Amino acid sequence: MADQTFNWAGLPTELKERIIQCCTHQPLEQGDYRQRLSRWNDRRRPRDIRREFGIYEIVDKLTDWYALLGVSHQVRAITLRLCFIYHGGFTLLSTSCHSLDSALNRLGRYYQMTNDNGRPTGDSAKALADNYRNYPRIYPQLKQYATFRHGLRHIALSMGFVAYMHFFKVNVGSFKQYLLPGSISYEVFDKLPNLKHLTFQLPRKPRQGWRDTPGQPGPPFFFPDFPCPRLLHRIIYECIAEFLTLYPRIHVYEFVDADEQERYEDLRAAAIQNRDWSSAELKELYTECGGGVELDEPVQPGSWLVEEEEVDSNELVVGQTDDAEQEDDFFPPKCRCVKQCSQVFCEQEAKRRNYRAHGGGYH
Repeated sequence: MADQTFNWAGLPTELKERIIQCCTHQPLEQGDYRQRLSRWNDRRRPRDIRREFGIYEIVDKLTDWYALLGVSHQVRAITLRLCFIYHGGFTLLSTSCHSLDSALNRLGRYYQMTNDNGRPTGDSAKALADNYRNYPRIYPQLKQYATFRHGLRHIALSMGFVAYMHFFKVNVGSFKQYLLPGSISYEVFDKLPNLKHLTFQLPRKPRQGWRDTPGQPGPPFFFPDFPCPRLLHRIIYECIAEFLTLYPRIHVYEFVDADEQERYEDLRAAAIQNRDWSSAELKELYTECGGGVELDEPVQPGSWLVEEEEVDSNELVVGQTDDAEQEDDFFPPKCRCVKQCSQVFCEQEAKRRNYRAHGGGYH
């Protein structure tokens, strides 16, 4: 009996999955921000843990079982599949455009290597991997080159007004003058083929109250003594309702009141009903034509950039006065709500304090 070994390779795949799932039955929940923060601040852990594990979100899920990723090719594939799907799915939390961009770039540097030849070698394979990295919905047949970024199922954002407006490319009033070309935006979601769930926390009242910060990259947001975060919230959740109709699960919270939440839900329902393409139709389109449309005449690469620059320069000259008028008309918005926004948020803070005082806690 002493010379006998356990025949792991002979087990059915279903049993292997159950065994590995039992090893990871109590992972650290990615959505628990306080617990995650406490884990990484623990002095008993090495200071360079982030440098050592570039995909520490997965290490958080596996806890002490992260070594399973190096056991074998099959065990790695099973372990990652379980991490991506179970226990809330592979989730990314971000509080700014910079942190989101940085995290996506970091996760994009590490290949999943769950399929054969999952790491490109040579220029031709690298070119194919780049095609999948940038256009995964158009080239699903190249998913062998998927990175950890492509495994994301859920993104949760909790940002301020300025960051959200940059992220959704808001052009209300004069804000479009402050947009940075090439910065990260909601369009990055198109490069995440497995993304199904999005969570947005609308900006909450800061401790110092609703006031502009010196040097903020944008126009003034808060009218002195009469700020209107309700109207600023509307700009953000209207973008969410309009631009993200292809994603089945979207959770938005921290509305000013129930009326605002109902208004958002009505806008989203109308946007979904009126959208031009569904996700299934887009998938069928990519399958049939490879994601491209045949042109009647050849187009010189880069010619459209010159045309866009000419149009943009003309618009700036013609609309310069109008932008100034729009800024005066919109920013900063003055609160004209039936109940002043400042009063509403003060009542909400009082309810939260009362809830915490009675041991209910607040999440």
